[in-house]
Amino acid sequence: MMNLIVTGEIKGNEVGEKFLRVNSSENLFQTEIEDIQPNRIVLIMKVKAQTLQSKDQFMEKMLKLLVKVLIPKEENQFPNSTIDTVIIGFADRITLENPPSQEELVKYAQRAEGYNLFLSVSLNRKFDLKSQDDGYLDLSDCTILSTKMVFTDSKGLLIYDTTIDATDYIPLSEKPRYVTEIDNETVAVSSDWDWGIKIISLTTKEVSRTIQTSGYCYGVSFYDIKLYAAFKNGNISDVQVIDRDSQNEFQKSNVVPVFSDSVRYITVNNGKLFYTAESILYCCDLNGKIQWQFSDDKHSCLLGVTSDGNGNAFVSCLSAHAVLLVLSGGKKYREILNRSSGLTLPRGIHFAKHDNVIKPIKCP
Repeated sequence: MMNLIVTGEIKGNEVGEKFLRVNSSENLFQTEIEDIQPNRIVLIMKVKAQTLQSKDQFMEKMLKLLVKVLIPKEENQFPNSTIDTVIIGFADRITLENPPSQEELVKYAQRAEGYNLFLSVSLNRKFDLKSQDDGYLDLSDCTILSTKMVFTDSKGLLIYDTTIDATDYIPLSEKPRYVTEIDNETVAVSSDWDWGIKIISLTTKEVSRTIQTSGYCYGVSFYDIKLYAAFKNGNISDVQVIDRDSQNEFQKSNVVPVFSDSVRYITVNNGKLFYTAESILYCCDLNGKIQWQFSDDKHSCLLGVTSDGNGNAFVSCLSAHAVLLVLSGGKKYREILNRSSGLTLPRGIHFAKHDNVIKPIKCP
């Protein structure tokens, strides 16, 4: 048995009727409606008397059923906008007298391959940022630390403390463009106009060291005690890997080749390098071999990119005023944020894995 929760701008009776109609044509599942509320329906899915060898086999058949019920025939990508969340949870040791919490159901769902077909986002927090001198903010990138969010402005770093709802500012001489977290109080910052990467302490508000580079530095990403940075010198572009030792010293170790001379934003997560170059998103292994790439005529000017660690990428699209979820493999995607969400001209984006939080930044 498994619990199924569907939420969104839906008419619960209609969704329930669809599942019940499928019962007559399916030999495997029997659906019971547990609860119907505005924009939320809870169903109990029971397996009829058949033998399944594994949960994977069960989930594969279950996902096919969900696609059949929730995706209209004319849709070939994702459910339409009326369905924003499907949470799947196996009721291994769960009884109806002791129902699982939503957090438990989410954990179950995230173990199932294909759950992200129905991924959705909800607004967690929205806030306005102001420059130190009340001037124009030119934000281009962001990263999330433990309790702080760090943004690159053309004049320095803007730090927002989520615990006290306050901002701080670190002025910098060169125009910072890209930022990545090193630890809870340290970030690395690079600039299109500088041959160097600055390591900055948020505690002292000072540059603790500068890593000299062999070209103009673009996107940066810190992963597995290594700093990855996109460089360009003349017509040569690559991603350089800089090791950090126990004394916090940084030294270049190797180079990862890239397939475009217009690489800007990069991110590294779970052994994969993602980078954007004009209208193409690339996913590579850490030797530079392309695993897959994504492009779409409707979505040109791809900029900021981040990953959830499961091979899926979130990428901002300046021209479409949207954030895309691109599934691992690069063949399926969906807009999860756009103008209707209040998003305009998104640039940098960061995914905080520990909180399941996506942070896109947009122009004023």
